[in-house]
Amino acid sequence: MKSRGESRAVNTIEKREQIIETAQTSLRERAGKAAAPPLTADEIRQMIEEAAYYLAEQRGFEPGHELDDWLLAEAQVLDSIAEAVG
Repeated sequence: MKSRGESRAVNTIEKREQIIETAQTSLRERAGKAAAPPLTADEIRQMIEEAAYYLAEQRGFEPGHELDDWLLAEAQVLDSIAEAVG
């Protein structure tokens, strides 16, 4: 049986994966439409914010890791975008 903390970590990882999957799907759909606009800077920032939040949640919001969370989330989101675009 999973502890409450383990269940929360699994849920957080699943949420983060859903955000990345949603970004990839959105980019694939946009790439398939010639006139579709690219993701805006605000949309990308929001994806990074959400991913960073889930990283912080996974660690129990321990202070002092905000920049690390942001940079990791940024790398994950930008890698996902690059992968989706091709």
